[in-house]
Amino acid sequence: MKENEMKIELKDNENIIKTIEDYAKENEIQNALFLNAKGKIKDYEIISIESKGSIGKTRLKTEQEIKAVSGKIEKTKDGKFNIYLRISLNSTLTKNNSGQLTDGKASGPLEIEIKKVDHKKMIIG
Repeated sequence: MKENEMKIELKDNENIIKTIEDYAKENEIQNALFLNAKGKIKDYEIISIESKGSIGKTRLKTEQEIKAVSGKIEKTKDGKFNIYLRISLNSTLTKNNSGQLTDGKASGPLEIEIKKVDHKKMIIG
């Protein structure tokens, strides 16, 4: 892996958001970007903008393969973490197959690659 790149490895049934938060704490991450993910998720909830501009929630228990990820991890002034993990799924079960992951579990092994970044060099927008 390149400099400042890290891999978060999850096992079956691990909570994705909690595991990312724990990893960020253990590795003293202030800011990071999501680069890639390999694996599947299950029992998940995503929030997305629907066609008429409303915000929709999709919750499915079925296993879905992750196609792409983006987003960031940021440590707040009070020491908590904001996890903004946008995912795109290889799914035809619902019209909302991408959005912000708010909850979910790994389905088998799941690898999420991140890159630590200096917040002074990070473009927010």
